[in-house]
Amino acid sequence: MTNTSMIFFVTGVCGAGKSSVIPHLLSLLDPEKFAIHDFDKRGVPNNADRSWRIDETKHWLNVGFENSLKGIKTIICGFARPTELMLLQHHEISSCILLDIDEPTLRGRIQGRYTTEASVKELFRATGKSVEAFIEDNANFLKTLRAECKDHNCLVVDTNLLTSEQVAKQIVGSL
Repeated sequence: MTNTSMIFFVTGVCGAGKSSVIPHLLSLLDPEKFAIHDFDKRGVPNNADRSWRIDETKHWLNVGFENSLKGIKTIICGFARPTELMLLQHHEISSCILLDIDEPTLRGRIQGRYTTEASVKELFRATGKSVEAFIEDNANFLKTLRAECKDHNCLVVDTNLLTSEQVAKQIVGSL
């Protein structure tokens, strides 16, 4: 069965592997047929909030629409909520792929990212949260994101035991 979507959002909580999969998608997909972007490419402002995320989602939907006019599919890797995508979508059909992760793995991956004073300061600048609060927020949001993805029939890729390359291959297989 061929996927008719032209715009794909690869979503998940922090630590699920959204950014790590980008280089592998770039190496696996034809750049004349696929444009691959990091959701945060344009920068993350201080205390990034829902309003910023909605604005960025609109931006990437517009980029995807422009690409679809040229016959190019667009993949955006970053945090996006399926319910918001469906509310904002007004162009091409969008599809969402959840990179899922179990809570212990999530906690370990996030803790491993913020081990230096500079990385902790950058996290606080972008989110206004300590590492511990950021971990709790992501762990608590897992259930909500999974439910939204189930409600919207998103493909789910369990990233716990897979390399980024293996995750990318599963994503490519669904396109």
